[in-house]
Amino acid sequence: APCFDYVALGHLHVPQQVAGRAHIRYSGSPLAIGFGEAMQEKSVCVVSFAPAVEVTLVPVPCFQALLSLRGDWPTLQTQLANLRASGEAVWLEVEYTGAEVLGDLRARLDREIAGSALDILRIRNTRASAQALTSITDDSALADLDVHEVFTLCLAARAIPESQHAELRQTYREALADLAEAERHDGAL
Repeated sequence: APCFDYVALGHLHVPQQVAGRAHIRYSGSPLAIGFGEAMQEKSVCVVSFAPAVEVTLVPVPCFQALLSLRGDWPTLQTQLANLRASGEAVWLEVEYTGAEVLGDLRARLDREIAGSALDILRIRNTRASAQALTSITDDSALADLDVHEVFTLCLAARAIPESQHAELRQTYREALADLAEAERHDGAL
């Protein structure tokens, strides 16, 4: 309604006007709240009401750089080396997309950033599970498979070399046994 001089709206992190009107807006968050906001310019709305409503956006400097890295191991190594060389303090989200199974991914990443101002806050490796689930045919359903069959599908979906299968299956069996033992122990309490 025209009776409102200024309308401050809700909980969107991105500053924006509503219907192109400067006096009806989401102010946005002054700091990046997540990695999806890493490249957004942040600001604070200063609203003055005399003699007329005026909205001024004051830029907020970036106090902590956020960056998402994505790639296979050689790509991640190169990206991390470049960031290390810059000397900048950056909080990182890393998504590994390589085909090779890296059981020591966190340790490798930690070695790459050692002694730098880089800090890895999140590591993602979602490709394996997504590929495994999409490889299930219409003739079968996930509920019809046992845990070992699902694991075999994961190996196939990721095109894991046959030479790694035996060791990975053994590690998987050990993990399942540890979980079963923990459940028995928890149930006994």
